[in-house]
Amino acid sequence: MNKERRIKLSKITKALNKIMEEIEDIEEDEDEAFENLPDSIASSERGDQMTEFIALLNESRDDLESAIEKLEEVHTTEQAIG
Repeated sequence: MNKERRIKLSKITKALNKIMEEIEDIEEDEDEAFENLPDSIASSERGDQMTEFIALLNESRDDLESAIEKLEEVHTTEQAIG
């Protein structure tokens, strides 16, 4: 991999890390909002929706983290070879 592609890969990885942090912040905010709901709303359809959204955000963050790890592996392997 040439220098230009390594720089692009590094920028992409940094951007994805920032996005992952933003998703985590939203997930934490949504989780906190759910925790502060009265029991009557938390056990309603709205509460079920919120827990589903929280789970989807968590899954998205995990998937993104896995992608970042793979990109970092490419970068690290490339540095070791090149």
